[in-house]
Amino acid sequence: MRQNKGPPTREDMEIAARVYERHKGVMYKTVLEHIRDRSEADAAVHEALMRLARCAGTLERLDEKALAVYAAETVRSTVLDLERRRGAELRHITEAAPETLEALGADPGPEAAYLEREARQERSRRLREALFQLSETDRELLIGRYILGESDEVLARRVGVLPASVSMKLTRARRRARRLMEGKEAEGHES
Repeated sequence: MRQNKGPPTREDMEIAARVYERHKGVMYKTVLEHIRDRSEADAAVHEALMRLARCAGTLERLDEKALAVYAAETVRSTVLDLERRRGAELRHITEAAPETLEALGADPGPEAAYLEREARQERSRRLREALFQLSETDRELLIGRYILGESDEVLARRVGVLPASVSMKLTRARRRARRLMEGKEAEGHES
């Protein structure tokens, strides 16, 4: 069984594109149940395609009906993750607003919003870099749980461990990723 390690290959993207061509109707129907703006819907479908590409090995084993369900569920999961991220970003901004007001002595305004967005983008960049410095097992666990939303049982099969040890392995993987991210942050502040 082929498992994807690292970013999707061209072959993985082609497999995902074939799934999209056959099942784009159900994918868009699913996304439009949650997102009305067409450009946001397109972005969600694109992110779902990237997720599908990372699961190309699984896609190759599914029949047409299962592919349609898998594609729809991937889109649904992507939309929910996007909504969660958007909510977390809004909470982060609103929780930081009083501190920002005190620090600036005024309304946050566009400068503070810009600085907040830049900080989020920098954290995302450091996380991506850290992910690709981790071992394949750590990366599989973190992506499987936090991007694909997979259960302990699925993750255990994927990395060849007992389901009971997945939680501990995820904790350790998160710690290693955090250390890598903080190391990048420390390097950035030294220069």
